[in-house]
Amino acid sequence: MLSLMRKHAGSWMLKAVLGLIALTFVFWGVGAGFKDDTGVVATVNGDRITRGQFDQVHRLLRENYRRQAQETGNEDLVASLNLPKMAVDQLIDSLLWTQKAQKLGMKVPEKELVSIIASDPMFSTWGRFSEARYEQVLRHYGYSRAEFEQATRDSLLAAKVQKLVAASISVSQDEALAWYRWMNRKVAVDYVAFDPARYQEFALDDEQVADYFAANEQDYLTEPTVRAQYLFFNPENFANQVVVSDQQIERHYQMEIDRFDVPETVEARHILLNVDEAADGQIEEETRQQALTLAQRARDGEDFARLATEHSHCPSASQGGYLGVFERDSMVKPFSDAAFSMEAGEISDPVRTLFGWHIIKVENVNEARIKTLDEVRETIRATLAKRQAQEMAYEAAIRAVDVSLGVWSMEETAKILGLEPISTGFFTAKGPLREIPSFELFSKTAFDLREQAFSRIVETPEGYYFMQVLERRPSTIPAFAEVKDKVRADLIAKKRLEVAGQDALAFAQALKQGASMEDLAAEKGLEIKSTGLFERNRPIPEIGFEPKVSLAAFGLSEQAPFTQEAVEGNDLFFVLRLAGQAFPEPVEFEQEKDMIVAQLLDIKRREQIESLGEQLRAQADIVMEARYSF
Repeated sequence: MLSLMRKHAGSWMLKAVLGLIALTFVFWGVGAGFKDDTGVVATVNGDRITRGQFDQVHRLLRENYRRQAQETGNEDLVASLNLPKMAVDQLIDSLLWTQKAQKLGMKVPEKELVSIIASDPMFSTWGRFSEARYEQVLRHYGYSRAEFEQATRDSLLAAKVQKLVAASISVSQDEALAWYRWMNRKVAVDYVAFDPARYQEFALDDEQVADYFAANEQDYLTEPTVRAQYLFFNPENFANQVVVSDQQIERHYQMEIDRFDVPETVEARHILLNVDEAADGQIEEETRQQALTLAQRARDGEDFARLATEHSHCPSASQGGYLGVFERDSMVKPFSDAAFSMEAGEISDPVRTLFGWHIIKVENVNEARIKTLDEVRETIRATLAKRQAQEMAYEAAIRAVDVSLGVWSMEETAKILGLEPISTGFFTAKGPLREIPSFELFSKTAFDLREQAFSRIVETPEGYYFMQVLERRPSTIPAFAEVKDKVRADLIAKKRLEVAGQDALAFAQALKQGASMEDLAAEKGLEIKSTGLFERNRPIPEIGFEPKVSLAAFGLSEQAPFTQEAVEGNDLFFVLRLAGQAFPEPVEFEQEKDMIVAQLLDIKRREQIESLGEQLRAQADIVMEARYSF
């Protein structure tokens, strides 16, 4: 259990479990009946994954992540992901889970399949399953009923195996308490820092520096370089070819209609009279009576904004208590419950929240609605136009890849396509090439290729690159004279760090033998500093974010209050002494117990499923086509 807690200390969530197929279009490429079975991407225990399946999943992953990127404003999202590899891995893992379910004799009854599909809101109109909507959605994504239903069966089979695995996992209250205490423990340490900068500079002759260079030549290797040719497919260059029809806009509007919801909102003012939640009954009642008086004065015709300016304790008082337009979830619940139950012009009775007593005046109520097609027509047109241009650019890049299979050079590929290849000079992995905004992605691909090899399509926020590495130059060891000054500086820094580490180790060993930290520090002219209590995985007061120091600090106990060795941080060494610790109160655990048990259960289940998925991979006979080994 302790190892599990340490593994997950940085986050409550594990990485997504490989192979878990959700019933969404992102993963609908898995299954039988694909139209393009001419190429094989991989075989898994004898079962084929086809080029058609790969293309479908890859395309749908790209569409899904592009949509996420647009919603979050993270334009680098798609480019940062290796979607081809993700697609291949998804197909392999899905097939492995399906094969496991079949070996266990699991089946998906027709009734269960029908129930799952019928309950998917994607296929519903006004809350009820619609046969016409079902057919429309499948046509939109290019699937027959047989293809989709087979994919859904496979997804359900995978889910059944994983559910069976998860059902065997449990979490005891003792485990939950141990996790809670471990995770929420705080410590304080006294420490002495050994800074290499406090040691005088070492006098070194040229022979010592030359000897150090000879022994560490590999540290001074020059960067390897490559030279490449590439084609760039910019979606903007395809914009004039895009045609977005009214039918496409209307279909997108119907398919994505949930995205055009406008939630109910209220425009309001308020007067806040602060009172602490722990205030005694007399203060509470006096404040409530004051609020009642102000509410009545407002109802009797006094200007609400003026009353708010004079009496409200909220910063909004300077604007006459104006809060603007807000949604239900943007305010604390008691406030929202009151505001959203009122009509325009109405003034509330006093409302108690954790901040105090409020009097609310609702100025406008805006009912929930769905934006009309006319309101969003041009937004949809722009979205579809951008998507079409991206698809055209991507298809052009795919054509270039296909053409390259029959030739030897990017020059020939470009000539067949009627394009001009772009040549680079030699560049290092750090570059940059100013003409390529997403140089890091471009460079990583280039340095992964052998000489004369063609790349995969490199997807970036600005478009798609397809390259060939023309020449590679390996790292070389420079002449000593070229790097002499750097070598000297490195050797001096190394010697200073070594001496600081040796002094820190001697200090720690003396403490271990019973010496006083105060006496030792005074003897060596060092200062003892204290951090105060701090939390795990957080910056340490006076020290900063030092993971190794934090780990050492939380390894201390009353039985072993000193670090046994010097702890190396960022160019410093530390010796620590436990100065105090604090554990969460039992009552706090009781308040959070159910949530902790649920979180640990989720972690352990996911870990078990992930482990089984890795076993299935390790035991499987997977044969990848070289072209798809991303």
